[in-house]
Order: sequence, then structure tokens, then C-alpha cells
Amino acid sequence: MSGLLLFVISTVMSLSRSKYIKRNHILSIHSAYLETLSLLFGDLSKKNPSRHTIIPGKEKTTNEIFEERKSFFQNKFNSLNGCLKNAKIIHIAGTKGKGSTVEYIASSIRKAGKRVGVFTSPHIHTARERLKIGKELISKEKVIRLGNKALDEMESLSWTVFFDLLVHMAMNYFSEESVEYIVLETGIGGRYDSTNFIDNPVAVVLTSISLDHQAILGDTLEEIAWQKAGIIKANSHVFTSENQPKSVLDIFSKQCNELNATLHIIKSSRELTSSLHLSTPYDVQVQNACVAAAAINHLDIPTNGMTDFYWPCRMETFRINETTVVLDGCHNGDSVNAFLQSLKEIYKNHEIIVLFGAGMEKCVDDMLKAVLHYPDQVVMIQSKHFRSVSEEDLINKCKLLPIVNNVIVRGIDSRTDIDFPKPKQKTNDGTISERLKWILEYTREKNKSGNSKKCIVSVCGSLFAAAEAREELYKINPNLFSEDDWVRQSDSFV
Repeated sequence: MSGLLLFVISTVMSLSRSKYIKRNHILSIHSAYLETLSLLFGDLSKKNPSRHTIIPGKEKTTNEIFEERKSFFQNKFNSLNGCLKNAKIIHIAGTKGKGSTVEYIASSIRKAGKRVGVFTSPHIHTARERLKIGKELISKEKVIRLGNKALDEMESLSWTVFFDLLVHMAMNYFSEESVEYIVLETGIGGRYDSTNFIDNPVAVVLTSISLDHQAILGDTLEEIAWQKAGIIKANSHVFTSENQPKSVLDIFSKQCNELNATLHIIKSSRELTSSLHLSTPYDVQVQNACVAAAAINHLDIPTNGMTDFYWPCRMETFRINETTVVLDGCHNGDSVNAFLQSLKEIYKNHEIIVLFGAGMEKCVDDMLKAVLHYPDQVVMIQSKHFRSVSEEDLINKCKLLPIVNNVIVRGIDSRTDIDFPKPKQKTNDGTISERLKWILEYTREKNKSGNSKKCIVSVCGSLFAAAEAREELYKINPNLFSEDDWVRQSDSFV
């Protein structure tokens, strides 16, 4: 065998071993990462992840638990010397629009060349989305290291839940990365939230308030507004929309007056979003963008970075097999109603088909009232999430509610059910993949016929459902997504 041939064979074998080792290294990191997530999130199907949990066997009030949590995080925050103490913090609470507002503000700060840490929840495709520097997700290696550090320091504390561990990770991460700004989104509520240890935010943003998490935050808009207003601090500048109900604005105003804070009530203006070159076809997008722009101006940051906005599953549109698919994570009655009403207005003379899924703790009946009013057809779906409601249970709820405008509900409507699979009971695998493929084939054939209106397919009712549908679209056609899209880094993929 010639020396040249031996060299070629040796080189190929060496490259093959290198690829094998690299692949094994990637798998090893991914496995350790998933194990860390398992430890961080725990068995959420058995553990209440609320920051308002009353500790079993210890009759502590919500306020006592909060004060313990707040004291811990303030001490932790103060112990991180250097730039973290000097970082300018924008604190954001609200029922709807928090994520979009966070992204508008963060994208402007990073466009201005500033180093910005972003803390948001929940995540869509990967838990790494919750902690970012600019656009960059935290690495799996840092999740492993900082996650285990948080567990070591906090696991023994009786009040610790997964969200506390993530806040701990965020503080360490942002400190290590020497951020100049932090955009900090609350989890649930605000007043007793784990993030509410900040004393001097440079801006407080309160997005749209509606009914959600009533078991924790209260049954009325006023109670929920009071919870959200808890992040207002002395002498702070507070930004909210003029579109808030008067009773909500009154509560915000009262809290500001008590703390000598300045309340900025922002007008919603399509002229403004147009001048900023933003695509905001839905009214709620206009509202979020205008409030965000006001906060950005207050920071003396240019607003031109708002066009770099990226936030999946918020009125997100795809075109596949001649069908338009719109994904939205709206998950309460008010937001579903607003979304479907806007969808109906934008896509006039189209047949709107809604794939609807929901979580057990949400206002399912309120959402279903909107779902049974605006579209032409409804298909029930169930995500893989342990809190998702089964198709069968959703159908049973529909039977008790009025169906308006001759809406066809697949599963109970004799006009169409001959060609539709029977709704399923709860399944660990969910039904989104199956239902989405079925409806895309159905609409493809229908659109091809040319004898009917063009079909618009929407997935809504749950962020988890919208996210799963997004991953299914990626599997069908990866070219729909940019190379840096979060879906390509999904925790479901290696």
C-alpha cells in the first residue's frame, strides 16, 4: 500500500474519530443540560410553582413569605459587586403584552450598542430563552453551572420554587456578563413576585391588565391591577396605556401618588408605529409598541432598534401548502377575543379555522365564548404539557356554551364529523401534530378546488399549543425559519 494511500486512510479515520468525539461531547452536554433542567423545574405536575405558595405546616402569610424571599434576593443582588449594582433596570408587569414589550425595549437597547440582560418567562422552545444577553441565549454549559449553583444555595430554603432558581441564575449570569441594562419581566403578578426586590428601577412598565391567574391574583380587574402595581417604586417613572380600564388606571394613579412616582399614560397611535416602521396590524400590537416607545424615549435610547423586534407566537404568520397559518399564544378570554376579532377583520372574505388548546388553570369558558363566536370552524387540540385540557373535555365544555354565527365545531357538528377523527381523551403525546397535519391537508385540498374562500388556520388558547404547532411547522418545512430561530435550538432536539 502506498504511503499516500496510508496517509489518506489515516486522515479520514482521524477526522471520523474527531466527528464522533465531537458528537458524543454534544450529546453529553445536552444530557447534562436536560438533567439540570429536570432538577431546576422539578416535578411541576406535583409541585405548585406559584410564588405565592403557603408553606405546608407553617402558617405564614403571603407577605411573610415574600419578605423572606425579597430579603434573600436583595442580599444576593448586593453581594454581586461591580456593574450589576450600576445596571439600569426596567421592570415590567402586566397580564398581556409583557413579552412583546420586553423585546421592543431590549432590541432598542442592544441596537444602541449597550449590553443588555433580558429575563423573561415562560419559554417557547427552550428554557434558555429565559436568560439572554442581547439576542444571544444563555449557553447550555452556563445553564448547567449556574443552575447547579442556584440549587446548591437555594434548595434547602423552604419557599424555593423553580422561578426563584431562575432569578438566582439570572443575577449571576448578568453579573458575569457585565450588563449595562436589565429588562426584567415579572412571573405572576408583581407585588409578591420573586423579581420584586428592585428598589430603584429606571422605568416601570405596566402592560394591559385583564383576568388571569384569578386563584392567585384575585377575581376582579381591580385586585389584579393592585397586584401588578406592586412593582411601582418611590420616585419611579411608570408607563402604561390609555387603553387600560378606568378602574385600573385609578389604582395605578393611587399607587404612584402614594410613592411620589410619575405616571405616564400613553396614547395608542398607528401614526406613531407607522413612523417607527413597525408592522402592527393588530390593535394590541399598537398599544404595546407605543408604551414601549415611551419607555425607550425616557431612557434616552433611540427607538430605531424597535424594528429588530423578534417574538415568536405573537400574531406570527406562516405560509405553507398555500395556506396561511397564524400562531398566537393568547391564553385568556380578553386576549383570545381581541386576537380573533382582529383576525376576522384582517382576513375578510376568508374561511377562518381555529385550532384551540388550553391549560387547566386558565379561563377556558371565557376563551371558548370567543372561539365559538368569530371563526368559521373550530378544531380542539391538546398540547403535551401536563396542565393541558383534553380535546374531549373541551368538546364537553362547548356543549354547554352558545355557538354563535353558525360556527362549525369539529367533534360535535354532524355537518362535518363524518370526515373528522373522534376527539381524544388526555394523552401524554398531545394531539397537535396529528391535528395540524390533518387540517393542512384539508385546507390544501379546499384551497386547490377554487370553489370556496381561501382558508386561514390559527392556533391559539395556549402558548404551549402555539409553540408545539411552531415546532411541527419546522418539521414540515425548516426553510420557513431563519438560521438563528429559537425553534432550531428547541430542548426537544439535540
